[in-house]
Amino acid sequence: MGKGRRVRPLPVLFMGAQLLLWFSVVASSKEPPDTVEWITAFCATALAVVALDRRHRAPLAALGVIVAVSVVGQILAPPDLLGLVPGPAVMVALFTVTVLCSWPVGLGATAAVAVVQLLQAAARHGVGGLLLSDWLTGVGPFLLVSALGTGRRHWLRERQATAERLAGAEQQQAQAAEAERERLAGELHDISAHHLTSVVVSVEAARRLGDSRPDLAAEALAFARRTARETQSALRRLVAVM
Repeated sequence: MGKGRRVRPLPVLFMGAQLLLWFSVVASSKEPPDTVEWITAFCATALAVVALDRRHRAPLAALGVIVAVSVVGQILAPPDLLGLVPGPAVMVALFTVTVLCSWPVGLGATAAVAVVQLLQAAARHGVGGLLLSDWLTGVGPFLLVSALGTGRRHWLRERQATAERLAGAEQQQAQAAEAERERLAGELHDISAHHLTSVVVSVEAARRLGDSRPDLAAEALAFARRTARETQSALRRLVAVM
């Protein structure tokens, strides 16, 4: 069997908090919500939970869905019954957009959310009764979330760039070590070939001069021994370095 998709904790926590808010609303409300309001609240919450669960794969679509259901939900149901959808859900989706998308996209998404908040405030209070302080109070948390998301995106990109630089330095170090090993291997080959050739030539000369010139034969053998010892020492040093 294939591995199931991992359940994300945030949508589950969001749904649990929303259920607690509904129980609180029902317990404190003098007049219970009607069927249309309950259906609206359930549908809006379900769509918001699905959008939150998929926000990392499609951040803009998730934000659009949550903003749309929050607007429609506030028209068809009391704000208390809609609960966390217009506020925290929109903030989480906006934060994800500003983290995962480029800064122009994040800025546009923030501006769109601010405009929606302005239109909702104007619809509730009227254009004449809308105060700038009220709008700033409503928009301020979203602006703060957008700034935090932008900072998070910058931090993640700096971290990725640092990791890439570190990986590049490690690769260069590995390549330099490999090149040094190849150089030492070539030097090992050259030393071995040169000195061993000298040893063979000296031994062959000693063999030929053994009867006619014993003194030169002994000198050739001594030279061969010295050369062999020098070759052995050089090979040990190179092998130790490699």
